[in-house]
Amino acid sequence: MTQEEIDTLYSITIMIHENEWFGTNKPRRDREEVQAWVADQLAKSSAIYTIPIGSGWGTLVSKERFDSYWRERAEREIIAAETKAEELLVKTKIRKINLVLKILKFLKIK
Repeated sequence: MTQEEIDTLYSITIMIHENEWFGTNKPRRDREEVQAWVADQLAKSSAIYTIPIGSGWGTLVSKERFDSYWRERAEREIIAAETKAEELLVKTKIRKINLVLKILKFLKIK
């Protein structure tokens, strides 16, 4: 498959994804999820390895570069998820503290 054919494949996939007529009963995916799905399908079915580079959704690369990119991306996503979980935990603790303070204030008024 040539780079031009891969570009066309990604363009068609993104256009179909963004058309409201398709997949209205399913949860919407963002473009990055669609790109990752296409890259995975190409790699599994045809041993064609692509990653997003610059404005290109699927640039042909070696298997080593493909594996490295997706491993690093997964690591970044894990770190982002852990950070978000920590932030939610802190917010929950703050809410609990504020609730206790409100209860104490209420009890002092009585």
